Amino acid sequence: TQGGAWVNVTECTFTDNEVGLFYNSTGQSATDDRYFDNTFTDNGTAVLLMNVPTDLTLYFDGTTFSGNGTDIDNQCGHPIDTSNAIFE
Repeated sequence: TQGGAWVNVTECTFTDNEVGLFYNSTGQSATDDRYFDNTFTDNGTAVLLMNVPTDLTLYFDGTTFSGNGTDIDNQCGHPIDTSNAIFE
C-alpha cells in the first residue's frame, strides 16, 4: 500500500516475493487491525512496515512465517502483536 491507502489481508498466501506485504501509507483511515491466518513463505521480507497511517496495533494471530529472509521489518516502529503468530 502506498499513498493514503489502508489494506487488510486475511487468509492470504505470500510466497517467493522480494517483499510479501509492503506498507508505506500516510493516510489517516484504518478499517481493520487484524492480519489473521496468513502464510508468508520464502519471501525476502515477509512484511515491511515503512509508514502505517494510524497507531492501531496490528495483530498477526494464526499467521505463519516460514523460510523468509526477514519476517517483519518494522522500520517505523509501529505497534504489532505477533504473540499468536507461528514462526518456523
